Amino acid sequence: MRRWILAASLVSLCLVVGAISWVDSRPKVVRLHLEHCPSRGPSARFEVKLINSRETAITLLRPVSDGTEGFDPAIVDWVVRRVPPYDDGVGGGCLKLRCGGRDAITQENIIHLRPGESFDLTPWVDGPWLGGAGTFIVSARYMNNPEIVLLDEEAGERRILSQTESITVSSNEVRVTIEPP
Repeated sequence: MRRWILAASLVSLCLVVGAISWVDSRPKVVRLHLEHCPSRGPSARFEVKLINSRETAITLLRPVSDGTEGFDPAIVDWVVRRVPPYDDGVGGGCLKLRCGGRDAITQENIIHLRPGESFDLTPWVDGPWLGGAGTFIVSARYMNNPEIVLLDEEAGERRILSQTESITVSSNEVRVTIEPP
């Protein structure tokens, strides 16, 4: 009888601990969600959203330039892999024309996300160039670096950047097929 009670107690304890672990295992991070918007041509369109899954608010910066890594405090970059077989010699990748310029960083560029809120980055992001017909695996990466050294810093920009958190987050992968013309 004691063994049965002991075994039942251990099973109950495991179930309780398992339930607690399951509840605590939910993502408590900021996520980047990527969704393909069907279009024609070598440059597919995507919707890019930041989603706050944390239990606390987060303050970030929306992209304010062409996304030159190492020069811009907030960027969205693309990761593109071409799925074999392919025969046109185009390896897939990300062609991004960059001018190196950026808009001034103002309070209007700040993103405040309370728990459960999302922000659509799509209007500030150019999609990846896929290079022609084929199947591609595409994901995006958002980076906010408030400590970056700005070569052309304007008055007040450092104060605005100091309100934001440093974060790097990658999106889900999306499979995209571009049909030949």
